[in-house]
Amino acid sequence: MTGLNPSSIKYLKPNIQYEDFTWEAKGQRAGKEPGGLRVFEQTGTFFAPHGELGSAQFPIPYAVPPNVELTAVSKVVIVIDCTPTGFRWKNTGSWADDTSVTWTAKGIRATEVPKPAPK
Repeated sequence: MTGLNPSSIKYLKPNIQYEDFTWEAKGQRAGKEPGGLRVFEQTGTFFAPHGELGSAQFPIPYAVPPNVELTAVSKVVIVIDCTPTGFRWKNTGSWADDTSVTWTAKGIRATEVPKPAPK
């Protein structure tokens, strides 16, 4: 990847010189090597009444909070918090937006059950 081309950016001061730069991602990519980390996927459903908050628990915990994707008839239900053991959601819709939601979580499966943080 190279640096910015100053002539393509009109709002910057003229004659500013940018250095080219490169970057390299390091680490182990999930699912690429035998014995390596694999993406673990789980799905579930819940009913989200309009204006309500709720939570869903993962049947099997993750090592770190996974990516959670929601699918519903209306797009008014959002994830407001996610942990390795579950997530909280909110239906931001109006009275006509009561909906059933399917969730899909993708992440790295926990090797042991996480303990809750001390309060």
